[in-house]
Amino acid sequence: MKTAVVLWKQISDHQQFIRQVSDTYKNDPDPQDEMVRKMFRDQGLDPDVEIEKLKASSDST
Repeated sequence: MKTAVVLWKQISDHQQFIRQVSDTYKNDPDPQDEMVRKMFRDQGLDPDVEIEKLKASSDST
């Protein structure tokens, strides 16, 4: 994070920087998603099923 702050201060075109970072990481898995999936797997649950249940319950509220 500190490196990103230093870079941000050195870059004149912030929008281009954001586009380049987004393009660089667009195919990488979302770390939060991976963490949630691991949590479900560690409990012996199917992550896909549990995530769908969470989505369904949040859609109904």
